Amino acid sequence: MIAPPRLCAAVLSALTLCAGPAPAQQARDPASVELGSTLSALLAANFDQAAEMLYRSFEKNSHDGRLDLLRIDETARLNLARKRADKVAGFLAIDIDWDGQVTRAELEAAFPGDLSGFVQGYLDDAEAGDDDIISLDEMRAAALRDAPSEGTGDSFLDVLIRMDLDNDGIVTEDEVLSVLYAHAQ
Repeated sequence: MIAPPRLCAAVLSALTLCAGPAPAQQARDPASVELGSTLSALLAANFDQAAEMLYRSFEKNSHDGRLDLLRIDETARLNLARKRADKVAGFLAIDIDWDGQVTRAELEAAFPGDLSGFVQGYLDDAEAGDDDIISLDEMRAAALRDAPSEGTGDSFLDVLIRMDLDNDGIVTEDEVLSVLYAHAQ
């Protein structure tokens, strides 16, 4: 049996009165948003350029002038997985003999010329040890270490996430601009 419209309206009205108004979110002061060392240094050196870079990051990741924090988390996880996969794919491309190890000779063949510093850096990065051989497991470990699951909190996206002044899970253009203006002074 379907309830008559007046009954539905009465029940809805009663529920609204009982629930009362939604509690207001405690808004934060825009000047209290931690910008991180990278953005702070950029803003101090050239405010207009740094603000433009941050705003471009906002526009790239937002829809209709709103940045959904759940979407950002999902995007960050995908980007992290891509970075890790790229590092392992690069390893596999350098492993000429497909033995699951990259030697100094394979690195030097992959990067010809006077790149001895780069090759040594690559070996050091993967913690190849004294044998100058990088195993696939060492490269996977380096990929996990170099692209950690938690951000440093200093990227533009991390800063944008902290700009959610009213803690509603959405960063708006007004919030971004108010934080930038607060830090410009």
